[in-house]
Amino acid sequence: MRVSYPRFFLFLLLLAVFCFDSLASGATLSQDEVEALKDIATTLGKKDWDFSVDPCSGERNWTSTVQVKGSENELRCNCSYNNDTVCHVTNIILKAQNLPGTLPQDLFRLPFIQEFDVSRNYLNGTIPKEWGTTKLLNISLLGNRLTGSIPKEIANISTLQSLVVEANQLFGELPLELGNLPQIQRLLLSSNNFTGKLPETLNKLTTLQDIRLGDNQFSGKIPDFIQSWTSLQKLVIQGSGFDGPLPSGISLLKNLTDLRISDLNGSEQSTFPQLNNMSLKYLILRNCNINGTLPTYLGTMTTLKNLDLSFNKLTGPIPSNYEALRKVDYIYLTGNLLDGEVPAWTDKADNVGAAACLGSNVCQKSSYSLHINCGGKMITEGKSTYDDDLDNGGPARFHRSGSKNWAFITTGNFMDKDAGDYSIWQNKSSLSVDNADLYMDARVSPTSLTYYGFCLGNGNYTVNLHFAEIMFINDQTFNSLGRRVFDIYIQGELVQKDFNIVEEAGGIGKAIIKNFTAVVSNNTLEIRLYWAGKGTTSLPFRSVYGPLISAISVEPNFTPPSEENGSSISAGAVAGIVVAVAIVIIIVLGILWWKGCLGKKSSLEKVCALIGVSYYWTFKTTGFLANGYMAPEYAMHGYLTDKADVYSFGIVVLEIINGRNNTIHRPKEQSFSILEWANLLKEKGDLMDLVDRRLGTNFNKEEVLVLIRVALLCTNVTTQLRPSMSAVVSMLEGRTVVEEVFSEANDEEEKKMEKMRLYYQELSISKDEPWTSSSTSAADLYPVNIDSSYLQKRG
Repeated sequence: MRVSYPRFFLFLLLLAVFCFDSLASGATLSQDEVEALKDIATTLGKKDWDFSVDPCSGERNWTSTVQVKGSENELRCNCSYNNDTVCHVTNIILKAQNLPGTLPQDLFRLPFIQEFDVSRNYLNGTIPKEWGTTKLLNISLLGNRLTGSIPKEIANISTLQSLVVEANQLFGELPLELGNLPQIQRLLLSSNNFTGKLPETLNKLTTLQDIRLGDNQFSGKIPDFIQSWTSLQKLVIQGSGFDGPLPSGISLLKNLTDLRISDLNGSEQSTFPQLNNMSLKYLILRNCNINGTLPTYLGTMTTLKNLDLSFNKLTGPIPSNYEALRKVDYIYLTGNLLDGEVPAWTDKADNVGAAACLGSNVCQKSSYSLHINCGGKMITEGKSTYDDDLDNGGPARFHRSGSKNWAFITTGNFMDKDAGDYSIWQNKSSLSVDNADLYMDARVSPTSLTYYGFCLGNGNYTVNLHFAEIMFINDQTFNSLGRRVFDIYIQGELVQKDFNIVEEAGGIGKAIIKNFTAVVSNNTLEIRLYWAGKGTTSLPFRSVYGPLISAISVEPNFTPPSEENGSSISAGAVAGIVVAVAIVIIIVLGILWWKGCLGKKSSLEKVCALIGVSYYWTFKTTGFLANGYMAPEYAMHGYLTDKADVYSFGIVVLEIINGRNNTIHRPKEQSFSILEWANLLKEKGDLMDLVDRRLGTNFNKEEVLVLIRVALLCTNVTTQLRPSMSAVVSMLEGRTVVEEVFSEANDEEEKKMEKMRLYYQELSISKDEPWTSSSTSAADLYPVNIDSSYLQKRG
């Protein structure tokens, strides 16, 4: 074969150039560091590193070609040492690989290591104190099974800029030495079991930009020294164990863009902090016992994206200058005491929560059970049919179940989410439960999830709440490491705090039914599940937290009337009732339309829609009677906006003081007598004559006089002179002076007065005889019954 020499020499020349380039870039990792990586791999349980190739080559499994966010697999080297002949390992990033081992002590054998990130694995053990001799910049251990405390030697890493230990099982007090980290910028300690007070030495961390302390068991108040963290951009203290109040020094953190504080302990009230010098995007001050009014400066914060001030004690109206909040993505004011007109801009704010009121409930008949397959389709289990609950929900969603007698309200949106918002979760693994169909789907809410049952016959019921954790996976991976914790309220009373489905059920995918007794007295049952900042928020991915429920079943603890009588209403009777009710409704609607009562939404209804309160307004007074007794609840069904409602309220109050049943509807002559008696007293008379004589002197006279004067104002014959319900509340709370209602009386009125006194004496009988008026007895003087430990806790 004949060879072309010029071409052959050209080939050799190109080969030589290629080999020279390869040799020139042939920097390799030292053998000492290779051996260190072998030991580190063994300790971590990392089995796919291929040591037949240079770890710094990026080949095989040393560095994935495609890096998926949250699942990065990468070993980085710096090969510029000794004229590009020597490499050193600088970064080890092994995320979401379910490594089953422990943290390696041997990181110090990699003298140039800067980053060690093993987030979302299955590592156990403790944080090695040997790391204190390294020059690490970033340590991230999020989402593992680590225990023990943070070793004080960590503070020896003078180069450390980020320490992330979120979502582990670390415990103990924070070491004082943490205050010696001169370059620390991120300190993420959430979702552990840290205790004690924050060390005073932390006031030296002036380089901090991001600190998260939520879901721990710290004690004491949020320290005032946080005002020294002047570089801070993000502060998260949710469900941390700290007591209130909010420290005023927050106002000095001018670089904050993300402030989240919630669920402070203690009864000490907070004032709204001065935040007008910040460019906040996220402002969460939920359940912090904040009183006072909404600050007007919120209306000038054009950078806000999320505002949550729910479950505080804010009063007064929403300022009219909040036009800038029209562009805020989410606003939550639920659970406050706001009143007054709602500004027009809220009509165009789509995500103001919670977004609806319960509306009017016309019950043609009472029901005596309730069954809901939360988040799932209609199914039959035994003799019970569970209603479907397939509404998509949303950040501020009110949903009524059509013709059924229940509804739900969700509040909140998922923060820092890796996935989109969701309200229903479908099970993706096997379940070890009976009646599995009830647990295949569940309804979830970021903050608060409330179910209401309507038209229930009054009496005692057993409330069965069905739970199974279906968002975590029962395996030996980080998918099993999440902790879901929330509180359960029944009829406004806290019945279980820090409920953890997995712990009580005995594992993931296992069912637990929690049984509670509820007293239904106004035909309505309320079941509220509330996330108080506890539990993990980032496992198996960010935005996995908040209450989750699979099903609800409610059964009576008594024999319903239809079963007790052994008969039921005939179909003909039902048809007749329906026709009669329809005719009445048409007539009533016609009268209301003729009087101009239909059409425009009332201002109070708009307030209700904005702050998410129930349609059933309950005005409560306490302490008007002595010896452990109190005036009862005044449950006014409907919006208390017009003068007629206040008028009825006045009659009810007078009748309660007079020892009668607190029912609005009265026989005509009885109501007339009360009105006549009230009108005579307005002219001239002793107000104390209105008090039931059987009470003797066992009451606070001044408080009773205030109540009577308010009632007399409410029963004024002249409609225009009756106060609004907000004015009534203000007077009863002592914020407004009650005006006098008396004028001069003539001789004819004095005769009427004496006649009415005699009539009243006939009604009162004697102290020892039973009271027979209406449907209650005089012996029932309403003993104190604090129906909400939640309100009790917050004073």
